[in-house]
Amino acid sequence: MSAAKTGTRLGAMYRRIARKRGKQKAIVAVARVICEIAWRLICDPGARYIELGPDYYQPRSARQRTRSSIRQIEKDNPGKKVVLIDDPAIAGTPGSAGPAEPAALPAVLSRLPVTY
Repeated sequence: MSAAKTGTRLGAMYRRIARKRGKQKAIVAVARVICEIAWRLICDPGARYIELGPDYYQPRSARQRTRSSIRQIEKDNPGKKVVLIDDPAIAGTPGSAGPAEPAALPAVLSRLPVTY
């Protein structure tokens, strides 16, 4: 399928579906979208196709990627809850290049609540 190798929304869609569900399902899904686009263009002579670009299916922000990752972890571990803690002892001081010293981590970890 030639749409798979293009830098378009359809190419990105093919690669995303092929990675998750397999090449044959991706081919059918992209073919269906191509048929829908053709149908709309044929039915409405005033309609124009606008390419949305290969990054159309990318998450919109880092916050959405974080939420998606948390949902996936919680789905994989039923009964568990993921809690993000913004602690300067772990993350370093604001504006620092990296994490705090490793010696500070055990003290921080001992303060965290443990739930099973």
